[in-house]
Amino acid sequence: MSMIEDEYDAEDRLPRASVVRRVLAFTLRLWGRMPRLTAGCAAAMLLATLTEVFVPLYAGTMIDAVSGGKAIARQSASAV
Repeated sequence: MSMIEDEYDAEDRLPRASVVRRVLAFTLRLWGRMPRLTAGCAAAMLLATLTEVFVPLYAGTMIDAVSGGKAIARQSASAV
C-alpha cells in the first residue's frame, strides 16, 4: 500500500465509476461556463486534425507532379 492509501479507510473510498462520474460532471460544468472558449478549442482541434489528414495528400500530389514531368504536373495542378 502507498502512503496515500494508508490515510483512507476502505469505507471512505468511492467506487471508481463514481469518481469518474464526478470528475466528468465537474469538467462539463466548467466547460458549460465558457461556451465560446470550448467551441474555439473544439474548432482548433478539428482544424489540426484536418491539417494532419490533408498535408500528406497534397505533399504526395506535389511530389508526383515534380517527378512525373509536365503532363502529370498539369494534371496534379488541376486536381488541387
